[in-house]
Formats: sequence, C-alpha cells, structure tokens
Amino acid sequence: MRSHSTEAAGGAALALRTRPRLLEIIANLRERIEEAKSNGWLGAVTGLQTSLNEAARKLVSLDRAHERQPAGTVNLGLPIIVEPKP
Repeated sequence: MRSHSTEAAGGAALALRTRPRLLEIIANLRERIEEAKSNGWLGAVTGLQTSLNEAARKLVSLDRAHERQPAGTVNLGLPIIVEPKP
C-alpha cells in the first residue's frame, strides 16, 4: 500500500512527464486544424477543435495540479490515542 505522500509525489512527476507530450499534441492539433480549414473540411475542423479544447483544458488542469503540490513532505502530526474509560 502506498502512502498519500508517495501518491502525491508520483502525481506531480506524472504531470511533469505528461506536459511536454500534451504540448506536442496541442501543436499538432493546431496544424491539422489549419490543414482542414485550407482544404474546406469543415466537419474535420469541428472535431479537431473539440479535441484541441479538451487538450488545452487538460493542460490547464495539469498546471493547476502541479501548482497545488506541496514542496516536500507535509507534517500531518501524530495521532493521539485515548484509552476508553472502563
């Protein structure tokens, strides 16, 4: 079982690895939209624009998640265990 801090750190690392690929996808979608526009493929433009919007939304989500990550470990304190009264 992984601890929460391990999962958070893994999520931040995943976001850092995913961001460059997502930027490539966004650039490619923009190029394909221009190509579709120049060829008059209006249906393709609509579909590609939808994909571009979702990719841009995912990029914003990754950036926000990365900004929210704490720098280092987080002290959660020690639990206080109270013995029940007999």
